[in-house]
Amino acid sequence: MLGAIESLMSAVVSDRMSNDKHNPNVELIGQGIANIVSPLFGGLPATGAIARTAPTCALARRRPLPESFMH
Repeated sequence: MLGAIESLMSAVVSDRMSNDKHNPNVELIGQGIANIVSPLFGGLPATGAIARTAPTCALARRRPLPESFMH
């Protein structure tokens, strides 16, 4: 539950930084599916985090595909 709240809050901050709008239902469904499937392949549950989202949004203004360089 806390992971979902953190992801949605991160998406809201990202929306404000990029002047965009996300669909929270699609985001939660995608996160739920990923968190169910990832342990089958040895992965860990994941959430969105503002510590990664804010720098990626800031970098997106300067270069294309910033997320590929941030992780």
